[in-house]
Amino acid sequence: MAVASGVRWVRMPLPFALDHVNLWLIEDEEGWTAVDTGISLDTLKDNWRTLLEEHRLTRMIVTHCHPDHLGLAAWLEQETGAPLWITQGSLLLDICCVPGSMHTASLRCCNSIVAMVSTKNV
Repeated sequence: MAVASGVRWVRMPLPFALDHVNLWLIEDEEGWTAVDTGISLDTLKDNWRTLLEEHRLTRMIVTHCHPDHLGLAAWLEQETGAPLWITQGSLLLDICCVPGSMHTASLRCCNSIVAMVSTKNV
């Protein structure tokens, strides 16, 4: 649903008492940025496939490390090549606290963080 020019609100279902998660698509000159990705379920993958038919994903921003926000980041990266942007704290929680979560997106993000820090006087 369009909420403003270049901003789409996407409500994805969840199989819990809290029955949905709000995601956002933000348009820029290159394509669309997804803010959060949804939980890793086949139903949500199907929803994303439909969205991707009209919204070329160029990047993902994950707001925090909950499975309903980060869950499909690795799958979306494989499907679209869109890089993951995530805070260092959320990335470390994902890597250290979620079994089996050391996926390509996390590894690439980890390398990007190291590269950014090593090129700046922090």
